[in-house]
Amino acid sequence: MRHDYDVSNIQVPVMLLRGTTLGSVVTDEHAEEFARRQPTARIISVEGAGHSLQGDKPVETAALLEEFLAS
Repeated sequence: MRHDYDVSNIQVPVMLLRGTTLGSVVTDEHAEEFARRQPTARIISVEGAGHSLQGDKPVETAALLEEFLAS
């Protein structure tokens, strides 16, 4: 079953974490489109991480999530 969701309709604070190394599936273009559709979103690129942020940079990812959830 396929569900189509429009990021523009998200009504809560949202953050996009993305890796910057080879293997990251969220491209610069994806991040730009996400920002266009959700202009209040926090978009953070994590240096040295690929697709698996929690595996590649677990401490940094946890700190970013804690900060976002506390705000």
